[in-house]
Amino acid sequence: MRRKIAALVSMIALVGLVALASISLTEQRSKAAPAYQPQTREFLMVAGEWDTTLKKDVRDRGVARKTGDKLERYTFDPGFIAVYRGDTVVLKIHALKGDEHDVDIPAFGAHIDKKELQRGMEATVRFVANKSGLHRVFCTIHDEAYASKDRPEIGKKKGDLVGGPMVGHILVLDPPR
Repeated sequence: MRRKIAALVSMIALVGLVALASISLTEQRSKAAPAYQPQTREFLMVAGEWDTTLKKDVRDRGVARKTGDKLERYTFDPGFIAVYRGDTVVLKIHALKGDEHDVDIPAFGAHIDKKELQRGMEATVRFVANKSGLHRVFCTIHDEAYASKDRPEIGKKKGDLVGGPMVGHILVLDPPR
C-alpha cells in the first residue's frame, strides 16, 4: 500500500512539474519580440547648390583655381538615411537652389524627372526598399566632378570642373529578428 501511495505522489509531482514547465515555456514564447513589420518611412530631403567666390588661389580636386573663380557644390540634405528592408520609403525632395535637378535611385528603379523638380518645387518618389546594402541617390544633371562631354546647357566643356557629384546614400538594413 505504501508503494502505491508513493507511486501516486510521484505521479502527481511529475504532472505538476510538467504543467509548470509548460506554463513557463508559454510565457517565454509570449515575451519573445514580434516579427518586424515593414513600415512607411517618410523623409523631407533638400536638393541644394552651394557656391562661393574664391578669395585666394586654391587647388580644387587637383585643378588650380584662381582668386575670383566661382566654386560650386551640389548636395542632398540629409545626404544619408537608413531604413529596414521591406520598408516603403517616401522621399519628398524640395529643390531650393539650382534651376533643375532630377533624382535617380537605380537600385529601386525610382526616378524624378527634372521637369518635376525645378527651383522652388517639391517632388515625391516612393519605393519599397527590397535590397539590403548601401545604395546611391543622385542627380544625373550633377552626376560628375568633371564634365565627360561638352555641356553647353551649363556652360562647361569636357574636362571642366562641374561641382558634382550630387549624391546621397540610403542604407537598407536587414530587419531586426
